[in-house]
Amino acid sequence: GALAAGTIAVTGLASGCAPASKAESEPLAASGADSAPDWLGSAPSISDEDCDEVLETSVLVIGAGMSGYFAACAAAEAGADTLLIEKGERGSGVRCSAIGAVGSSLQKEHGVEIDKMEIMNDFAHYAHNHCAIEQTRQWVENSGEAVDWYRDLIEQAGLFVELEYNMPPQETVYKMWPVGHGTVAELNTPGHLGGASEVEGRMQEALLTYFEQCGGRSSFNTVMECLISDDSGNVVG
Repeated sequence: GALAAGTIAVTGLASGCAPASKAESEPLAASGADSAPDWLGSAPSISDEDCDEVLETSVLVIGAGMSGYFAACAAAEAGADTLLIEKGERGSGVRCSAIGAVGSSLQKEHGVEIDKMEIMNDFAHYAHNHCAIEQTRQWVENSGEAVDWYRDLIEQAGLFVELEYNMPPQETVYKMWPVGHGTVAELNTPGHLGGASEVEGRMQEALLTYFEQCGGRSSFNTVMECLISDDSGNVVG
């Protein structure tokens, strides 16, 4: 989907300002780690008596969103005993537009070439290097293959993947990268205009069906209360 390069702190500079007084210019004292508030709060205390059911699984995927479905399907494909849980009735599923990828088969079919180093440098530039460039590299190196996998699966459900609105690339003030892919019910129709809910529903149904065909299990209306880890940090419950 949309890739956030990172949060940028911008400091405004003004010319001709009077110098700050000594008191104004002294930096604030950094607070220690022990004084920082715990934004997660206290972990809930859950005993075996609180559990309605105990399920064994090798891989637990939390959340039936885009990354959740892709991760669950990949794990089930590889033969892992996989459980997908979702707190809602259906989850958010997969977007019908703005699925970003570099080097997909669809881009190659349309002659779209994206310089991987250039797009990574562009992302880092806009983030003032305050970004995890290794995550950007993973997206650049693997997103094309992921969208190809998705395209093959979704076409079996009678849907199609097309390149997005910025094709062909336009000359703009800011670099516009032709990375967008969208899912449509008919070719040469904008997937995000009219009928998007119906298309997204069919997309989610196709992914869930495939996941279950691969041996995966799902449990909706199931909230993740807490993860239990052993002394090595491995999640065991």
